[in-house]
Amino acid sequence: MAPILFKIGPFALYSLWVALSVAFIVGTLLFLKRAKYQRIDLNFILDHSVSLLGGTLLGSRLIFFLMNWGYYGPLNWITPLKHIFFFWQPGYSFWGGILGFILVFLFHAVKKRENPIPWLDSVTMPFLIGMMITNVGQLLDGQGYGKETILPWGITFESTNVKYTVPVHPTQIYSILLIVAILGTRKMILEKWPRLKEEAHWWSILCLWD
Repeated sequence: MAPILFKIGPFALYSLWVALSVAFIVGTLLFLKRAKYQRIDLNFILDHSVSLLGGTLLGSRLIFFLMNWGYYGPLNWITPLKHIFFFWQPGYSFWGGILGFILVFLFHAVKKRENPIPWLDSVTMPFLIGMMITNVGQLLDGQGYGKETILPWGITFESTNVKYTVPVHPTQIYSILLIVAILGTRKMILEKWPRLKEEAHWWSILCLWD
């Protein structure tokens, strides 16, 4: 695919970075719109923005290195530990970032006695939209791919990030189609039973995902 969109001298613009940036911007705008409807206090996020950002970055890098530990050698633990803090280098885990953010958020929520349910309602839809955009970046970068396949829609990646040289399942596309199906099903359910609109946000999507 296209892990690097373009390169000028030592500067390289990575497709995954672009996708993550777009996902963050779009997700934030959708979240702010939903948060205004829910009337939640955004100062809670602003007051802890530094720790939330730090937790997201550290979680993303940490999970990436744990998942790719064998690449650095079983005995060489100093190198990956040091590179965790090299945020300008490629190597991020989407779910690691989500996990890091959630852990830091829950820590502050418990400490400040903040009800997390309205936040879950506000963030679920933006999260899924952002996840779809991130899947596009993963597809271009050669991350999050599946196992080898002989099916006609298998994709062959010409990237050092992919260990297979044969067609593999495009799990990034599967994820996008799954999210579209979930959002479409949820929309039909809420149109048929409008009384659920005030209560069927994060938990309804969670049930459909399962």
